[in-house]
Parts: sequence; C-alpha cells; structure tokens
Amino acid sequence: MEIRWMQTFIAVAEELHFGHAAERLHIAQPAVSQQIQNIEADLGVQLFRRDKRSVELTPAGQAFLEPCRKALESIDAASTIARNSASGETGLVRIGFSAWLTSDYLTILTSLLSQKHPGITYKIGSSQTADAMQHDVRDSKLDIAVFAGPIIESSLETISLPSQRLGVVVPKGHKFEKLKEVPFPSLKDQPMIALPMVPGFNVRNAVYEGCKSAGFAPRIEMEISDGLSVNLLNINGIGLSFLGSGAQNFITNSQRFRPLTEPVVDMPTHVAWKSANLTPTLARVLEVCKEAAKIYKKNEL
Repeated sequence: MEIRWMQTFIAVAEELHFGHAAERLHIAQPAVSQQIQNIEADLGVQLFRRDKRSVELTPAGQAFLEPCRKALESIDAASTIARNSASGETGLVRIGFSAWLTSDYLTILTSLLSQKHPGITYKIGSSQTADAMQHDVRDSKLDIAVFAGPIIESSLETISLPSQRLGVVVPKGHKFEKLKEVPFPSLKDQPMIALPMVPGFNVRNAVYEGCKSAGFAPRIEMEISDGLSVNLLNINGIGLSFLGSGAQNFITNSQRFRPLTEPVVDMPTHVAWKSANLTPTLARVLEVCKEAAKIYKKNEL
C-alpha cells in the first residue's frame, strides 16, 4: 500500500466529495478515483458508498480512517526524527561521570544542554572509575566520559578541564574546620567513611595512596557504596569523607571542604569521546561541552 493512496483516502473521507478531495490534493479527479480503487483492492473491502449525489464511508472505511491517520502521523514523525538526527537536533547521548569528582562540571553541562538542545535525550550514569569510563567509551558503551585522573586510553579525543585537588569533607564543628588545608599526616587515627575499593583511579584509592605516602594506613570506620549515606554519616560525625574539589555541590551547609596536602593530590580532569563514534548529535553536545568548560574554568578562578 502506497502512502499517497492513504493520503487520498483521508482526503476523500474528510471531504466526502471526490472533486473537493482532488482540489485539496492538487491532482485530477480520475486519479483520486483510481487510488481509492487501488486501496480497496489492496484491502479487499469497500471503503466508500458512492452515487451521483453523495459519498459516505462504509463501516470498513470508518474503521480504517483513524488507524490510517495514525500511520501517516507515525511516518511523518519518523521522517522528522531522521532529518533531525542528521542535523543533530535529536538522538541519544550516553554520558558517564564520577559523582565524587566531576559533578560540578556536569551540573553546568546539563543545564546548558537542556537550554540549547531540548530534543536530545541523555542517559547519565555515575559512580564509575576513570579507567572504567575510558574503557566504556573505547568500547562504544558510552559516548562521553567526564572524569578526573590519568588518561589510559590514548586513542580517545579529550577536552581538558581545570585540575582538581583531593580534599576532605569535615562536619561543622570538627577540629579541621578552622584549617584552610589539611595535611595527610593529620588524618592518622581519624575515623573515615569510604566508598568500596575497586580497581582504577578513584577517590578511595587516591586517599589510600596519600595516607600510605604519609606513613600510615587509613582508619576506615565504615565502607558504604551509597553516596547519600556517606554524606549523612559525615554530617553526624561518624567519620571524615573525601571528594575532589570539582564535586563540592555534594556538600551541605553543615559540612566544609578542605584540600589535602603532604602530599598534594592534583587530579587532571577531562571530557573524553571516541572520534569514530562522532555523529551530528554528539558533535552538537561536544560544542556545549566546550562552552561548559569555559564557564567552569571561570568559576574556578
């Protein structure tokens, strides 16, 4: 069944007049009659009762009208999606980020994306290590990764963001609150709340290495995989927690972020993607990533 036959059927059904339908479609009336005959032959049913005075839909014609309209609407929608995808106005972009390291940048990015490209859909996954995200971009499981840490997949394209400092989150009233910076040796014997240890670059491993360099093992009071619970326990004084300077929107008014020193842990930060996966949609998103990076850098000054 041809699309033009369906368009002709709808025109005749709405006009209930072959001549008026022909004028509406800008085709000759015999062509309208022929196309109706074609669609009736294709369906094996009569769609119209017609005589010299009137045209009316048969029960089969009435039953076919609404599905026919919906079918054409679906075809039009599919065509629009295809055209927009070619121009990058719609589509799906999968973004990975580390909640404890890059959430401040992601907040800026998602705000800009919603303003500039509301037709694009985003799937955002968090709580991944820098290594895992780079592997996922390499394997086309993610389109973009926003991470802090070393680049281990040299084949990926990147946008550089300002480096971050590893820091400690202290509850209000803690003795570290009055310090501008906290030396790693001061953490000795302090109870800590930590995320589970997993391979790759992440906050937990960076804290462990910093403590090791300072000559002691961290005192892990609790190990929790849920970031919200980590924050609540920190606020209630159960233990110190840790994050990067690029994730300070996680802390509340009852907490303070203090950079760590001795050693200072600076973390290079990037947006990464795979050039082979570049689509018009992803290209539009990357332009916004660059704009978000400029805003983020200004906010860091």
